[in-house]
Amino acid sequence: MGYTVIVLDPQTVDDVLANIELVGKATGHTDEATTLTSGLQARIDTITNKVANIVNKPKVYAEISDSPLMSVGPGSYMGNLITLAGGTNIFDDAAMPWPMISSEAVIAKNPNVILSTYTAINAFSTRAGWKSIDAVANNKIYKLDSDNIYVRPGPRFITALEELSKMLHPELFA
Repeated sequence: MGYTVIVLDPQTVDDVLANIELVGKATGHTDEATTLTSGLQARIDTITNKVANIVNKPKVYAEISDSPLMSVGPGSYMGNLITLAGGTNIFDDAAMPWPMISSEAVIAKNPNVILSTYTAINAFSTRAGWKSIDAVANNKIYKLDSDNIYVRPGPRFITALEELSKMLHPELFA
């Protein structure tokens, strides 16, 4: 039918920025897209500059499913957000972006912070062996908005990144 079709499948923050530029070009709004991406990049730079010299980055476990247990690995959007916000994704060594994991693996990796998209915060302390995890013992468990900014890569990623930076480093983002 002669329609131009663009397929977008961003996996990282850089992909989101590139997609904004692509859509701007495709729709004749290059200047607006460039203005938007420049503003977003400035906000990213503010965060990454603040966390750049942190020596002890918090170990972060992000739970995206509790049945089966699933987390985020390398190449995932949420894993990218954790890194940009100054954290260390405990499953960054996984073989895939969305690995199924075991309870024992989480306990062994002992995260300092837990991010939850579906599981209730109080459920973590009821799991066998989880009370020994630093994040559970120190009440560093955060419920995320699973329907939007933390799991769907799009222009609102900047809000997720700013919120996550404050969770991981409240001393820098008061």
